Amino acid sequence: MGTEDLLKFARNAIQGATGGIIAGATIGLIEAVYLLVNTGRPDLLAPLYGVVMYGFLGLALGLVASVLVTPVGKFKPYDEGVAWGIGACGAVTPMGLLILKSYVNTTLYLDQGIPTSGMVGIYVVVGVADLLMLTVVAKIVQGPAKAMLAAKGLLGLWGAMIGTTAAINAIPLGQSAHGEWAHDKAVPTGFSERPNVLIIQVDSLRADALGAYGSEGNPTPVLDALAADAVLFEQGFAQASSTRSSTASLITSTLPAVHGADVASAPLSMDRVTWAEHLRAQGYATASLVNHPGFTGQSNFDQGSESYVYETPNYAFHASQSASALVLYKTVLDLHGWVLDGPKDVHAYYQPAARVLDDAKRFISANQQGRWGLFVQLMEPQAPYFEHPVMSVEGGADYNGAAIVQIQDQPKDDSPENIARLRKAYQTEVRFLDAQLAGFVQWLKDEDLYNNTLIVLTSNHGEAFYEHGVWGHGTSLHVEQTHIPIVVKLYGNELAGIRVPWLVRSIDIVPTVAAELGLPADSAWSGVDLIGDVRRWATPEPVEEAVVEGEDEALDVEDVVVSEEASADPLTATVDVAVLEAPADPCEAYFHTYGRVVQSEQHDHGVVHFSVREGGFAYLAVGQADGTTTEFLYDLVEDAAEVENLVGNEGARCGVHFVNVLETRQNER
Repeated sequence: MGTEDLLKFARNAIQGATGGIIAGATIGLIEAVYLLVNTGRPDLLAPLYGVVMYGFLGLALGLVASVLVTPVGKFKPYDEGVAWGIGACGAVTPMGLLILKSYVNTTLYLDQGIPTSGMVGIYVVVGVADLLMLTVVAKIVQGPAKAMLAAKGLLGLWGAMIGTTAAINAIPLGQSAHGEWAHDKAVPTGFSERPNVLIIQVDSLRADALGAYGSEGNPTPVLDALAADAVLFEQGFAQASSTRSSTASLITSTLPAVHGADVASAPLSMDRVTWAEHLRAQGYATASLVNHPGFTGQSNFDQGSESYVYETPNYAFHASQSASALVLYKTVLDLHGWVLDGPKDVHAYYQPAARVLDDAKRFISANQQGRWGLFVQLMEPQAPYFEHPVMSVEGGADYNGAAIVQIQDQPKDDSPENIARLRKAYQTEVRFLDAQLAGFVQWLKDEDLYNNTLIVLTSNHGEAFYEHGVWGHGTSLHVEQTHIPIVVKLYGNELAGIRVPWLVRSIDIVPTVAAELGLPADSAWSGVDLIGDVRRWATPEPVEEAVVEGEDEALDVEDVVVSEEASADPLTATVDVAVLEAPADPCEAYFHTYGRVVQSEQHDHGVVHFSVREGGFAYLAVGQADGTTTEFLYDLVEDAAEVENLVGNEGARCGVHFVNVLETRQNER
């Protein structure tokens, strides 16, 4: 390579890097402004972060692009402006593709995947941008903006962008929500004997992970003790298997098709009435402590919460909530974790229960003079599954840096060894959470708050361990992803220890809370009060007489035979009237007087899953990528794990009921 070639190489490298810096910084600034305008302003760091981070990334990409095209200059010489444009293209092409794909998928296709036509559109947009860089922008750089080709011009423009965005970042946005716990409200008129409200949602908590729901080995003594003071609903189901959609159903008492937040990027409809709005209107101080990134920005989950706090994780690279939403920040973070797979810090993913519960104490303490309602979201046992030496026999620290980061990334290995390994890691997280709750529950008792607080313990969804060919959640509506604990501790521990066997739904929780406060349900809510049914079931009307058709004499109470085994528990006793000779329809055992019809819906990368549970059976319609639907029908009395699909063999067990529900639900859809 001669001197002339070396000079050309150096010039191209410098001009390409210059073009890459300015193009990258401009892209970062545009994306940051878009984020702040469309997803809220938790802070103003994103513009500064975008200009600096994307500028450096653009420098590297522009340098590479200019070096790669230098040999072309031997055959077709190009000037400085084109070299600058080539560097800009080197930044615009990969950055533009990544960013456009992310936002098009999120905003236009609701995280369900971009079709071929959409991808063609993205390539066309990026191609046009590249063409403009090589023609129009290159001429501008050669002419009016020729100073851009010199180091002073570059540093001046980039420095001005950095300085301006740094000044924007310094603008105060007002007092932090953490500093606004107290809302100075007295006890609302007529509410002196009404309870406070505490809703605890534990992310990814399967019902069968709790001792109270049958898990062996006493894994959750604290939560089990809470359940012993409460009404436990054995068959509680979520209305979706993903966090955002399921939580929206819980707090608005509406189905996914109604509340609007049925996919990961969709906001909660402002027309919906949340639990917090309902209680706030009655004079309650309300707060939500959320711990999932799906509830930040303009998700609209803050409706009605006077204190709405996202328990912000400790972002890598000195980022913030707004900066962490930048597409290339997330890309760089993933690459960093892949290349440098070091110890994992829980605070980089979410704030652990101890931190969130401390904030819960602050809010409660600041509002004890009145009545309060608080929603608390705890992330354990959501993946990552951390190792907790403190939970071992030997004891130790809470964390040691080891973790299984994504259960969805597990291979399709359904070997008993792999399933046992993951289930053990998951159950350790459940045990750790239970231990973290011990101090909080004791604090409620010490502050004389436990008895006069209505406490709801529930989850957003379960977690799959390859029972039906998938890991994690959000991919199915089978029992392992939708069966959740629903535990309601009433004022004064009323009805403590009752276990309810019939189907209930997460959309029933908020109407239940309202009813216990003596409030009417909002007309838009789809759920129904649960505790009224429990009271009727637990304290039935006394039977004075029963008349059997064809008999002249009334059947006296003494003629009613209660089985000796069942009579040990009056709430589950079975009553047999000896003189009624007609045998009961065995299929009636599949239904309960108070049982709900549970409908759930899940969007999963462009396909929709739908399910209906009623009595002792479940119907699932599972959408496929090719547009078809696979149907499943399960007899839950005989097959609680949902293994044997009865579609095509409906007559095997109580066929008439299965066929009827199948046809009815298909017609409803």
